Amino acid sequence: MRVPTSEAQLARCTLHGLVGGALGVHTIDIDRRSDLACLHVELDRRRVAEAMALLMRTLSCAEFGSVRRLDRAA
Repeated sequence: MRVPTSEAQLARCTLHGLVGGALGVHTIDIDRRSDLACLHVELDRRRVAEAMALLMRTLSCAEFGSVRRLDRAA
């Protein structure tokens, strides 16, 4: 997800509020030139639609990239 850097903390807190400890791994890349933050989030696929809907209601400026299944070696 991409948001203005000023909204990155709100996006992170919104995700934590929704799924808490189930959030898993997440990183935030800050691009100072464009003043945008890209949040890369690992989330249980059953929660993706709910998380996206909440984020769209909370952060109307959020832009979503591709959603893909994470393949992990057992």
